[in-house]
Amino acid sequence: MKKIIIISSICLALFSSNLFSQTELRNLVCVVRPIVLEETRTLLAEYATQLFREGFTASGRHIRGLTLEGFGSGFIIKHGDEFYILTNEHVVRHADSVILEFQVDTGTQKFRSVVLARNSDWDLALIKFPAEKEVNYSFDFLEPVPRDGTEVWSAGFPGLGGVPTWQLGHGIISNRNVTAHQYISSIIQHTAQVHGGNSGGPLLVRNPESRVGYDVIAVNTWRVLHRQGTNFSVPTTYVRRFLDSVDITQVATTLDEDRATERMRAFASIVNSRTTSYKDILPFVSMDYVLSVPASIFVDFLRSASRDASTTARDHFRNVEPFEAFRVIIADAIWQRRGRPLDFENLAVGGLTESIQGNFSDNRGRPVTSEWRYENGDFFMVNFSGLPITEGIGIRGTYEGNRGIFVRATTPRHDYQSAGFEFGFTRFHTPHFGFLHTFGFNLINVPEIRRPTDPDDFPFQRGQRGVTVEGRPYNPFAQLPIAVGNYFVIPYIVADFGVGIGTIIHAFVGGTAGARFVLPVGSRGNRKLYLGLEYSFRRQASLVDVRVAYIDEQLRETTKELPVPRNLSTFGLRFGFEF
Repeated sequence: MKKIIIISSICLALFSSNLFSQTELRNLVCVVRPIVLEETRTLLAEYATQLFREGFTASGRHIRGLTLEGFGSGFIIKHGDEFYILTNEHVVRHADSVILEFQVDTGTQKFRSVVLARNSDWDLALIKFPAEKEVNYSFDFLEPVPRDGTEVWSAGFPGLGGVPTWQLGHGIISNRNVTAHQYISSIIQHTAQVHGGNSGGPLLVRNPESRVGYDVIAVNTWRVLHRQGTNFSVPTTYVRRFLDSVDITQVATTLDEDRATERMRAFASIVNSRTTSYKDILPFVSMDYVLSVPASIFVDFLRSASRDASTTARDHFRNVEPFEAFRVIIADAIWQRRGRPLDFENLAVGGLTESIQGNFSDNRGRPVTSEWRYENGDFFMVNFSGLPITEGIGIRGTYEGNRGIFVRATTPRHDYQSAGFEFGFTRFHTPHFGFLHTFGFNLINVPEIRRPTDPDDFPFQRGQRGVTVEGRPYNPFAQLPIAVGNYFVIPYIVADFGVGIGTIIHAFVGGTAGARFVLPVGSRGNRKLYLGLEYSFRRQASLVDVRVAYIDEQLRETTKELPVPRNLSTFGLRFGFEF
């Protein structure tokens, strides 16, 4: 009997200890609800709609999810002598304030707080710990990462019917050293459950000596949707680097003017260099820059982007990295429209938690302003007056179109030819230069020959009509794309030369000048319909004499050479499709 009592006591003690440990564990993990401004939600909803139209469904869903009442997880850590909440940067993206929810035995405790620092490269964010919350312990970090096969637990509040619900998942480390991430050289792959709402929660290993029974080895960040048990977490090594790179007291109060000035001067230097590309401007562009650009204008930037930037951005969209794509396109738009050289003037000093203004002037002394924000341990640009967000009318440095097909109808200004019809295709080698290849036919008028009905009706001729088939391979053309909102007006000139075979065999040389009006169509906007008006002038020469029957005044039938005009001008209407 005594043995039974002892065994029961031990089991009860272990159960009570485990229950206490689980309660302590839950007290260190919270729900993080970002407070996103209504105008931000509206703008993001517009972006989601545009991405759906452009065919980037996954990225559209991701952006649309940011407009909902979303949430993630976070957990209490201690840095120095202060407590903080650690979470993922993507959980609090576009939010400066958050609501923290702690689920305790007596109900849910809610506290309003602010985001102190963030690093989008490592997907980490630090939140001020609410003074009203009573706590005297936190998680400890464990390094290095345990070996593959080690048991791990994921703690957090994934959604269940849209409601954050506590979950302690269990699994193993399946790969302690995944190297596929762009900015993190080694991330952890594991099989512990991670669902929507788990982002920002801790990945744990057992430690019986810890007050809560666990230590943190990583921050749960994302999962692969269509592959079971494939979840990824950012190791605590990067958490320590993140915390060491942020001086919390400095973040809240002062501004590093020297560093801000250095960044702005470096930006001006790159803008002034004609050998740079959008990739040199990209490191200065904030993730939040997109919030100052209307969605319709961004689509215009996307459609007129350089080929390299367009390809890179579309890859980001397909990989559900929309904000990386936004940065690429905005950097490319700044690069294309960089205009006149800039000189840095001064900056308007503010707190690091607010934006600051950098003032420039161009070489005509006109002011150019920029807005910068401190994030990821440095200053990044969130607005630049050198990039107008209302496009209006402007010459484009790029025009997206690899090739095209067209038909053209012409009407001459000479009795010799009645009408013409052509079809052909174009090939773009640069946005401003390419080649036309055309094939068509012209209806030729030969004066009629008729029997005399009046003695004064001389000379008399017998009527006929003819057809000449013309070919014009490799005719070079040049163009100047001018944007009008989402549309284009493109003046162009073509060097015109070729040969014609038929009723008349001739060669010609000349030129064509015109303008086409372009409408982007299709899901990506890189397909275009256009209508063009043009004027052509050519000088031609007959290669083979053409003679027609002729009746002289004595009613004798003879022949005469058909005159071919040396100069011929035509008006044309061109309809085409570019892709």
